[in-house]
Parts: sequence; C-alpha cells; structure tokens
Amino acid sequence: MNPEEKDNEKVIKTDSQSKEEPLVSKEEVLERETETIKNPLEGVVEPALEETPLEINKGEELYKEENPTEKMSTEEEEEALVPSDLEKEEHQEKEFHIETEKNEPMHLPEIEIDNQAEGMPTEEMPVFPFCETFIEPTQSEPKKKSKKGFVVGLLIVIIVAILVAIYFLLFNTKNLFLAAVNKEYGNIVNNISLLSNNKYNIAKNSTLVTKGDLKISMEADAKLGESAVGISKEFNQVNGTYEFGTDYKNKKASSLISLKYGEGEMLELGTYAKESSLYIELKDLFDKYIEIPMKEYDALYENPEVAVEDARTITKIVKNAFLESLDPKDFKKETVTTKVGNKEQKVTKISYTLTENNIHTLYENVLNKLKKNKTFIKLLTQYTGEKQNTIKANMEKSIKNYKTKKILENDTIELNVYTDGILNTAVKYGIVASQLDASETTVTEMTFVKDKTKTYTDILKNTKELIHIETEKQSDQKYVLTATYGDMNALVNYTKENGKYTIDYTITDTVNNNKMTGTLQNEETKKDSTYNGNTSFTLNYEIAGTKAFTMKMASAYETKIGEKVEVPKIQKSITYDKLTNENINTILGNIMLNPNFMSFATHVLAYIY
Repeated sequence: MNPEEKDNEKVIKTDSQSKEEPLVSKEEVLERETETIKNPLEGVVEPALEETPLEINKGEELYKEENPTEKMSTEEEEEALVPSDLEKEEHQEKEFHIETEKNEPMHLPEIEIDNQAEGMPTEEMPVFPFCETFIEPTQSEPKKKSKKGFVVGLLIVIIVAILVAIYFLLFNTKNLFLAAVNKEYGNIVNNISLLSNNKYNIAKNSTLVTKGDLKISMEADAKLGESAVGISKEFNQVNGTYEFGTDYKNKKASSLISLKYGEGEMLELGTYAKESSLYIELKDLFDKYIEIPMKEYDALYENPEVAVEDARTITKIVKNAFLESLDPKDFKKETVTTKVGNKEQKVTKISYTLTENNIHTLYENVLNKLKKNKTFIKLLTQYTGEKQNTIKANMEKSIKNYKTKKILENDTIELNVYTDGILNTAVKYGIVASQLDASETTVTEMTFVKDKTKTYTDILKNTKELIHIETEKQSDQKYVLTATYGDMNALVNYTKENGKYTIDYTITDTVNNNKMTGTLQNEETKKDSTYNGNTSFTLNYEIAGTKAFTMKMASAYETKIGEKVEVPKIQKSITYDKLTNENINTILGNIMLNPNFMSFATHVLAYIY
C-alpha cells in the first residue's frame, strides 16, 4: 500500500462516537472545517468540530480526542450540530485569518495520529491554527540579580540599629532623670526672667528716682467691740511719704520714709548707700549714722537683668555639678501607679536616694567640680568680695570637715522623676524626706506636676495631704490659682490688661466660716521719661459670715528716669557692731520724747488693755 492510501485509512474519532461507529477520513474533516470557516452560519457542523474541540499543544500533537463519560443519542447529536444564536454572533465577529511570518496563507498540516502512541507529541515546531496571529515562542534570557534591594535593606538595618542604640543611650535611667530635671529647670529660669523684666531700661540710663505717698484707712464693725473700732480710728490718722533713688553710674543710693500721725511727724528713717557701706539715719533720735559695711556693695548697682543672669549662671553651674556627680548605680527604675494631676496613672518612676553612705562622696565630687569651674569662682569673688584662693581654700576645708561629720545619719532624701510613654516624657517630679526621730519616722513629700495649662503642687506628711496648689493659665493675661491648706481654701485671680495688673483673692476658713477677700491693683502710664502709677491694697474680713473690718492702703507715685539722686554728706557715723547700751537707751529715750509717736502708741495700747 502506498503512503497516500495509508494516510486515507487513518481516521479521527469524535467524543460521541464509540469504537463500533464508522470512521471519518481526515480529508472529510478538513473539507468540513474549511466550509465552516468560510460561512459558519450555513450548513451543518460536524460533531467533531462542535462537540470535540481540538486541544492545542506546544508539541507536534495538534488534536487530542476527548471521550465523554456518557454516550449521546443520534437526536442529541443532531441538536448539538446546530449552532446557537450566541455562537453565530461570535462567528460573525471573528475573522479567521491564519498567516505565516511572511504574511502568506498558511496550509494546515496533515494530522497524523499514531494508533500505538496516540496523543504523544512529535518533534515538529508547534503551530496554533485557530489563533488570530501566529506566535513563535521565544527563549527569554535570565535576568541579572539587582543589588539595589540588598543595599536598601542594609541601610534600613543600619538606621534601625543606630536609632535603637541612641534610644538606649539617651533613655537610660540616669539620662532620663537628668533630662527631666534640666527641662524643668529651664522653665523655672525663663519664668524668673519674665518676672525680672527691666521695664525702666536701666541699662541705658544712669539714675532712677521714685517718689510717692501712702494712705491707710481702717473701718471696724461695732460687733467686734469698742477696742477694734478705736484702734481702726487711730490707724486712719497715720499716713506717710517715701522716696527711693539709685544712681547706677556713680554707685550711690538713697531712701527716705516718713510717717505722720495727723499733721505731726512721728518717725523718719533714712537709708543711704555710699562708698561700700550702707548708712542708716534716725532723724531726731540719734546724732550719728549707723554704718553697715558691705563686701558685696557693687551688687546693689548692677542692672537687675545682669544680676538675674549671674544668679542663673551660678545656679546652673551648681545644678550641673550635682547632677553629673550622681552615681548611675544608685538609680532605681520601676513601674508604679501614682496621682498625676487629678487622676491616677500608671507611669515609670526613676528615683535617686541620698543616704549617709553616698552623701559624702556626692558632696566631695560637687565641691571639686565647683572649685575647678573658673566662671563659678569668678562670680563668687564678685558677690562675696573674697579672693579666689580664699574661696578654693574654704572649699577644701569644707570637704575635709564633712568627711568625718554625720550629714544624714538615719535620714534619707529621695529624688523622683515620673515618666510616661515611649519617649519617657516627664509628667511628675517629687522629693521625699524621711526623718527618723526616736522610733518614729516622719515622711514629708513634695510633688510637682505640669501639663499644658495647669501646674499642681502638693505637700504631704505621712501620705496625708497638707497643701495642694493648682495654677491654671487661662490666657497670657489671666491666671487662676487655687490652694488648700487644712481647713483653709484660697482662690487667686491674676489679670493683666493695658498696663493694669489686678490680683483678686479670697481666703476661707471652712470650719468657722471666716473669710478674707481683697484686691491688689497697680496701674501705670508713661509719658516721655516719667512713669505715673497708682497702687492699692484692700482687705475685707468677715467673721461667721458677718463683715468685721476693712483696711485699705493706697499709694500714688511718680518714677523719673535721669533724676538726680541726693545723698547727704556723712560726717559722723558708728558701725552697728560698736553700738553700746548707752547708744540704744538714747534712741529709745528720744522715741518716748516724740509727742506724736507717744500719742499714737498710748491710744492704741489703751484700747488693747
């Protein structure tokens, strides 16, 4: 048999045909397939094309027979041969155009199925007769591994390691303690700087003179008795004047206070600073100036802001020397639940306890650090008048003396800082002093808490609260303070507006229903180099809800920049430590001879006794 006849004998079975069904030649399959492609809506499609979709393999095998599990009847086969409406639409939309790489019509290969190895692939190149475009498989080149991801990952690991190291370095127990103390110290210093604001701009001027008067008035209710009413009337006749002057350039100062009873002079006291000494003048009482030598005399004429800055520098140096001398092994860290403000909170407590065992070493280390600090020694010489060598020698002597002395004995002082959160933010500070007296231990604790708008200060004795103070900042111009001390409650309101300062206060005895209320007020205006102001203070006292008495003091003053400061010529003086009993008796005798003073004193004593 020739090859052509041999090929014609090979047949393709459909899935619905059994072994006994007649075979279909390959030529008939190709002929029907071609007709279906040309006009898929005409004629009847063979079951082999509809019921037995050809599976496309990547090998030489182009068709694979699929045998259904159930045999279809002849009627079911005929119905399956008729295409559905959906299939007709799909045939209309698709265009079967099979091309080679050279855009030439592609001849379908002859299908050859080996009965002995049916379904096995051959070595020929795979083709896809029912794809719209011929696809030739390509061999992809292996990708090179990128080092970028490795480098990025390594950088992340390094950064995380650095951050972890920094965290444990900065947030170890001692550093957390020091950071919290330094932060709060800075806040306190800033507040002091604000309070010491040099509104008169003394640094640019040589003199400052303030003159004013003082008036006192009292009114007592008759329910308090005749004595209270009488004493209040006597005080209503007292008034006075004052004058304060400072010459910063020439380092001299003067003050004069004069009190009158009615229209007569009762007491006049003068104070003058000149040539490194302070002189007190008792007019009409003593014929000599009483001299008080001052080693720190120059400090009187320093610019207030400079003085505050120096004090801040000294305090900072001492604070740093103390904190740096704390031994890391003496710190203790634990988790506790404590009152923070007005609520209980779980926090981390960092404590350092001073005992007789470590206080000597700490004291010695602090003094040695201060002794080596040139700025500290220089400032001490400025304020004490002592030479640097003398100051250092005194420090050495102090170290030797305290090595053998008992400082705390059985007492302890515990310094506490309470922190919260992953950043260990300080939320509370505390000092606990334990004193052993005989067999009883007294524990006094002071705590300080500060949040965004409020600060809380508490003093406790043996865990019992003695004093509780809350300060609330409602705005930059208004603060409210509340305080509790035993049965006493206090409320203070502070406001500032347009150069006017007002402090209103209320103090209440909750047990006896006694109350004190009043106001402290200051208002000042400026014109050129002159400041004019008024200050007043009032006190109202109620007993058991009934008004008892009222007292008011008022002063009008004038402050001038550049005014001449008058200091009298000192001719006769005696130092305070050389005053004799005879001198003191002379002063007291002259007071008794002053008719205005004696009249006031006699009347007041008469109402009392």
